[in-house]
Amino acid sequence: MWNGKGSFSFYKMDTLLYSALTLLRAVCVLTLSNTKVSTAEVSRFVLKEKPLHLDVQQYEKLPPWDRFQWYFERNSNQKTIVDYSTNATPKVYGDYKTRAKFDQKNLSLQLKNMQEGDSGFYTAKIIDHEGQHTLVAAYRVSVQEATPKPQVSLKLLYSGGEYCNVSVNCSAKDTWASFTCDQSHCTQGNHSASLTGISIFVTATNGSIHCNSSNRVSTETKSKSLVCVKGEQEKTPMEISPIYYALSIIIIIIIIIIIVGPIVYYKKFRHSGGSQTTQCNTEYASVEFQENGSAMKSMSTYATVNVGPAGTPPDTVYATVNKRS
Repeated sequence: MWNGKGSFSFYKMDTLLYSALTLLRAVCVLTLSNTKVSTAEVSRFVLKEKPLHLDVQQYEKLPPWDRFQWYFERNSNQKTIVDYSTNATPKVYGDYKTRAKFDQKNLSLQLKNMQEGDSGFYTAKIIDHEGQHTLVAAYRVSVQEATPKPQVSLKLLYSGGEYCNVSVNCSAKDTWASFTCDQSHCTQGNHSASLTGISIFVTATNGSIHCNSSNRVSTETKSKSLVCVKGEQEKTPMEISPIYYALSIIIIIIIIIIIVGPIVYYKKFRHSGGSQTTQCNTEYASVEFQENGSAMKSMSTYATVNVGPAGTPPDTVYATVNKRS
């Protein structure tokens, strides 16, 4: 540095340079010591019996460490999956020995054949030479079964030529939802809550109704054609059973009349025909008359008249009339 007398002050220059280097070193150390890897909790959903892959984000920026560990925690019970020390072979614990795959380069963990019991909290930590633990990864994992194929039913509400409205009921496992749809649009009505995380949604496109059931790991769809001609809509047993009952009763009554009617009529006819014979006794008074001045008495007696059925002439027998001379 120029000192005003035609010469530099090398002492002051060295002092300034040393101060600058010291400040730069302090900044670097402070920056490295304050470098943090993102440890925000991440939610992961995995299909049952499928593998799970867990990463350590920005693993290359981790501060110096002596040991690295993966943990699993469920219902306040924690167990170690992997314990890895630098320049040593990773140690895998318990039943994870056959299921876990640990990558020493990027510190990632892969678990095979995930089951519902594997749902829980997974964390990764590093331990420095002073024994201080630092969280470097955190995952909330949920293992779910594939959603079942939904069931869908349609009921015609209105039909006017090529336009119609239908009521749609879509259900899957422990949940259901109702919609009102036309050929291209659906509006949700009532629905139930699901305890297994299944959601239901119904859409209409090109004259077809699509019922979708889904969770975080799978989706299933079932479709039905929309028929707008009245009378061709899907019928339920509750709609058609009264018709069958009425027709059955009418047919049974007709059969009874055809079979029993002639028998009753024939028996009644025979009973009335055998009881129409009536006894009729008729007696006429004696007749007295005179012939040639002498009195004579004549007796006439009629026999019993048997009256038969209607239209049959009675049999009549008259007694012999005797004259006295």
